[in-house]
Amino acid sequence: MKLQKQVLREIEKCYSALGLFIGGEPHLFFAGEGNGSVHVFHGKSFDRHITVTEGGGGTMSIVAVPGREGWVMISRGFYSMVESQGSVIELIRHRDGAFAGPEQIAALPYLHRFGLVSAPGGAIYLIAATIADYKRDKEDWEYPGHLYYALLPDCLDNPFELEFIRLPGDYYINHGFCVSGQNDREAAYIGCREGAFRITPPEQRGGDFNIERLLDIPISDVAVCDIDGDGEDEIAALLPFHGDRLKLFKRVGGSYREVYSYPVENDFYHAILGAEIGGEKVFVAGARRIAAQLLLIRWDKKSRAYVPQVIDEGVGPSNAAVLNTPERDILLSANRQINQAAIYVFDNVAEGAYGQANQS
Repeated sequence: MKLQKQVLREIEKCYSALGLFIGGEPHLFFAGEGNGSVHVFHGKSFDRHITVTEGGGGTMSIVAVPGREGWVMISRGFYSMVESQGSVIELIRHRDGAFAGPEQIAALPYLHRFGLVSAPGGAIYLIAATIADYKRDKEDWEYPGHLYYALLPDCLDNPFELEFIRLPGDYYINHGFCVSGQNDREAAYIGCREGAFRITPPEQRGGDFNIERLLDIPISDVAVCDIDGDGEDEIAALLPFHGDRLKLFKRVGGSYREVYSYPVENDFYHAILGAEIGGEKVFVAGARRIAAQLLLIRWDKKSRAYVPQVIDEGVGPSNAAVLNTPERDILLSANRQINQAAIYVFDNVAEGAYGQANQS
């Protein structure tokens, strides 16, 4: 399987990424943590560029809106763990071949991550996670973060403002977040000092959310994916907060136990994602210090072992995303430490090891 790297643009503190199809054509979204804009790349070689928003920055999340082609929600205003009192969520609509917005739909101080979770019956919930309720300085963790939800209106065409309801519990250093589905039920997963939690919306509107603690050790970031194909998700966790360890956990005898630890020295792990590349389920991970690697972990059926493969080094990813197409799989990497919006293109013509990327 061939692997080629392409640098799309320099973006200050490049932080978040999303790939989706608009009119059958791949569109790649990137945005930065610092003062910056939301950028979209498309075209045969992704040489066509659109600046969707000007200024603002502090974009921790870019989320596709289900059932609305080209529509995304973004967070803005999270410039640091301290300067984030003005965090908001905005909606960008795609209509008649152009992006419109952004339109603010919610304000939530210290909002770090959010996602959209579909529930039975067609309801879609926005689940938001704040890193803390208040911070005096970077090292101040006296105040917990919290989880909030809001039900999206059935019609998104007109201006609207979301009303958040706080879910039970205190979640200190509430940092990790992902959305995943299993057995036709989507759920949000978070990582915090108290562990890893799964948050599942009710089957009927007005019901209670189900909150389960899956791991009881401090977790920075979390992803779930069934990479060994046994029908049950593994949990990939980065730990502790902005830490130096990447581990996989699996349910054994009713509880989760560690089954793999990545042995190479990195630090400030930040990117973690469950995805499919080359027809295989894998975890993609990235660290911002020491080797500052972008890597993936796959399950080798012959040796029945978890196998790591380095994709790139010295790039320091903050977050990653994958867009699958019939001809190729595209790994988007927000290489924050070198201010780089980059993609790694896997041409799905042969099976086997991926190796490190050649750069274009």
